[in-house]
Amino acid sequence: MLHVISNFMKPLSIITILFLGLFSCKKDKPVYKPFTDIELTFVSYSTGQNIKFIDTNNLSHNLSQSHYLREFAQFTGLSGKSNNFQEKYEVSFYSNNSSDLYLKLFLYGQFHPYTPGELIIDFSNYKVLCRADSLYSVINSIIINNNNYENVYSFKAYKNGIIVNNHDTATILYNKQYGVIRLLFPNGKTITRTN
Repeated sequence: MLHVISNFMKPLSIITILFLGLFSCKKDKPVYKPFTDIELTFVSYSTGQNIKFIDTNNLSHNLSQSHYLREFAQFTGLSGKSNNFQEKYEVSFYSNNSSDLYLKLFLYGQFHPYTPGELIIDFSNYKVLCRADSLYSVINSIIINNNNYENVYSFKAYKNGIIVNNHDTATILYNKQYGVIRLLFPNGKTITRTN
């Protein structure tokens, strides 16, 4: 009797191993999650672009693009890498005549409700970090240097990105078409986009 069971178990074991092997190798199709409409508001710069600002002292500053990236990145969660890809966008500009003047923007798209998209703006060490899906336009229209900007976002930016007990804050004004249009320092100094 044991001999019959033993002969029956060998083929069954082999079939089970083959079955598990075949299905464990099966991979899910990749899932690509592009930016939402709200997140696309912050994809304002194109590759190779240079931008110009003027400060309160009427000094002109040219910022050259040093980094541009827009791609789908593999989502990594608590259990490691997945077969899901979320869109990300990064751009950096540096001044040609001042090492203290730079602009960096990072946008990471939302993939799941529990992984909200992130927006990071770093303008001369004043930093904004927020959820991209929780933003709303706070200024319908504003005129700066005879230019009319519509749907302008206003962000409180913290020196060195430190939020707790930090009273050194600035205001960043952002428009979908132009990107950052103004930085208002706490001492009243401004840096304003001119192109």
